[in-house]
Amino acid sequence: MKKKIKIILSILLVLILVGSLFGAVKARHSSTTVQTTKLAPAKKGSTVRKKAATPPSFYRKIYPITAELDFVNYPQDFAGLIESGELTVVGQITALKSYVYQGSTVSAYTLATIKVQQVLAHTGKRVPKSIKVLFAGGNIRKDILLAHLATKDFISDQEKAALQSTEVVTAKYSYCPLPQINQELAVIVSREPAGTNGVDQPFYMPVFSGKAVFLKQKNGRYQREAANNESRQELLDDQQMNQRMTDRINVGRPI
Repeated sequence: MKKKIKIILSILLVLILVGSLFGAVKARHSSTTVQTTKLAPAKKGSTVRKKAATPPSFYRKIYPITAELDFVNYPQDFAGLIESGELTVVGQITALKSYVYQGSTVSAYTLATIKVQQVLAHTGKRVPKSIKVLFAGGNIRKDILLAHLATKDFISDQEKAALQSTEVVTAKYSYCPLPQINQELAVIVSREPAGTNGVDQPFYMPVFSGKAVFLKQKNGRYQREAANNESRQELLDDQQMNQRMTDRINVGRPI
């Protein structure tokens, strides 16, 4: 059963050229494709091992955007978190594509292609070799991201002029990590139809946003991206879920 997410909008700080500007963000919603990046395939028949080339940077200058999420029906344990999604997989990101939603609000998204390496849970349908997963955050033109500020009285003429910049920047929402090429991770996701959030194809989204995304660390553990100013309860929840996901993947303990 799909869970609903209630999002509390907060005042957020966006640094832009001169002065401090303020705005708001909303998650889950026609779109503009900005950029795509794919992992280069290995050459067949080659016996010489070469150091993998560093892929070109997909993201631009980072604009941190802070928002608070209030989850409805957030599960009390790891089993409940798994059950809240239709599919839980471990995989590696092989391609990225930018989408920008422009409607009553403006949001940046990144659609990641994930090569499935291990299936931890699913609803019974056949799991494809790769899946498309939409993450909050990504590349967006500065004038689109900050357009809602143009009519604000507290914005100076100099700052309003800066709002017209067509420079592409990267919006980084505090509640969700930005996917990276070659990154290994575990995700708990639910399927969304084409057209959702302006995306022109069916895709998956992490349930409870970043709470369902576990990034593989150098020590082999899988962890959520820690958000700033988390409460003690949230920190304890992260620790518990991180441990359970790591155990499920590396040790094979049952959910």
